[in-house]
Order: sequence, then structure tokens, then C-alpha cells
Amino acid sequence: MNAGGWHAGGGSWAGEAVSVDNALQLSAFWACTRLIAETVATLPVQVLERGADGGKVSRPDHPLYALLHDSPNADQTAVEFIEGLLLALCTHGNGYAEKVFTGDRLTALQPIDAAAMTLHRDHGDGELHYRFADRGRTYDMPSEKIFHLRGFGAGGDLGLSPVAFARQTLGIAIATEKAA
Repeated sequence: MNAGGWHAGGGSWAGEAVSVDNALQLSAFWACTRLIAETVATLPVQVLERGADGGKVSRPDHPLYALLHDSPNADQTAVEFIEGLLLALCTHGNGYAEKVFTGDRLTALQPIDAAAMTLHRDHGDGELHYRFADRGRTYDMPSEKIFHLRGFGAGGDLGLSPVAFARQTLGIAIATEKAA
């Protein structure tokens, strides 16, 4: 199962190859993707806990608050991290990050390129495993080690890739821009 959605590119009825890279070169696709990612990334982040009465209680003192609100890793602010996840969501249909632990404590979320990710289920226990390549190495991780943001889908393991499912429309737009 390819979790990157459909990143290898493919033909369209208009005769144009469509990939995430050339879809992002379309001004309308770029603007919409950027608007979604930047807007959602700047929304307030809260850590909520279910209270004794069943209601939600804000927990700014929770250990995960600083990780999610300020900086999920040494290289990114929370806004940059969320923008990256949402860019992957809007193009590949899924966004990923590796959960980094110190002992039992979650200390960082490191982004993973959605195009490099594949998923598989263990036939024995049905557990979901994530496999991705980074700098020439392949990593196989259990689901407990991966933060997976699924996009719109039919309830399966993966979100659907907007680029794959809009391939014909994007192909027409690419052909139109080339002809202009």
C-alpha cells in the first residue's frame, strides 16, 4: 500500500503527466494548498482532557503542550511543522511524523516525506507497519512510533491523494497553461 498516495506521476486525458510537483506549479492549486496549510497551521493549539463531568478541560500545563504549541522538534516551529503536515495531506492525502521518545516520554515529532512512505499490515496479528526510505536507508516502524494524519478517505488505512483523484482536471489545467 503506497501511503504517498500517487506520487510517481501519471498521464491524463489531456496527455499531460500529473505529479505533486507539477500540480504545485499550477497557480490555483498552489494558492489553495498554501491557504489551507497556512490557515490551519496558525489556528490556536490546545491540549484537552476529558474532565470528571465528561466535559473538556484545557491543559496548558500538560507535557505535550509545548511540543504541539511551540516546537515539535529542534528544526521547526509548531506552525512550520503543521504547514508541512498539511501540505502532505493536501497533495498525498496523508501526513507523517516519527514519534521520538526519551524513555516513555514523547519528546519530538520528526516529519517524514509522505512520498517515501508505504504501509503494510502484518498477516499474523493485523498490526499496521510503516516503511519509509530516508537518505538511502529503509526504516520499518510499528504504528506506535508514527503520527499519521489521514486525509479524506473511505475509512481505510490511508487518506486519498487529491492529486491522484484530480488527475484529469489537473492534466487539463497543465495543458491549458502550456498552450497559453
